[in-house]
Amino acid sequence: MPYTVKVRVYQTNQNAYFHIVEKACWHYTDGCEWNEQNGVLSLYMGDSGTAGLLRFKNEEGKEAFSVAVGVHMYKPWIDIITGLADHITGAQSLPEY
Repeated sequence: MPYTVKVRVYQTNQNAYFHIVEKACWHYTDGCEWNEQNGVLSLYMGDSGTAGLLRFKNEEGKEAFSVAVGVHMYKPWIDIITGLADHITGAQSLPEY
């Protein structure tokens, strides 16, 4: 059963700006893909056991954090990952989920 999750990023703190530096996918089953249209990100997941990740950094390329979303056992989940070293990519951290 395919799933689609729509994501919008809102930045309310005017003293810091974070931008997406990586979009990653983990597909245990039938594929995974990020798309963007009119400022809305969509994560298509082919079946349960699939996840995607957005990695953010600030304007100086520091303070990295990630947002992971997925479906496991047919239930959606989300997590925010902080405290990772700046050199740890989303592709490296996503399989941990």
